[in-house]
Amino acid sequence: MSPDQESVRKERIVYKLVLTGGPCSGKTTGQARLSTFFENLGWKVYRVPETATTLFSGGIRFPDLTPEAQDKFQENLIKVMIATESTFFDLAEA
Repeated sequence: MSPDQESVRKERIVYKLVLTGGPCSGKTTGQARLSTFFENLGWKVYRVPETATTLFSGGIRFPDLTPEAQDKFQENLIKVMIATESTFFDLAEA
């Protein structure tokens, strides 16, 4: 990496915005509007997929899980979430 590229990389700031809320509370709509707003400012916007939805769309039905399996689901949900977010943040900082 050239000194100029290193200088630009050090100046890069990554902002992280978290949307929370229950089902049908407007998170997806808000995400789309915020993405459009910041992209129109010329910012690069990364959107981390919602982890539970990813797992559910893969066939997992939480109500069908035993209490022990529900605990394991929550444990793995956090693992996948952290890994996915770390990947997006690493790429945003690159």
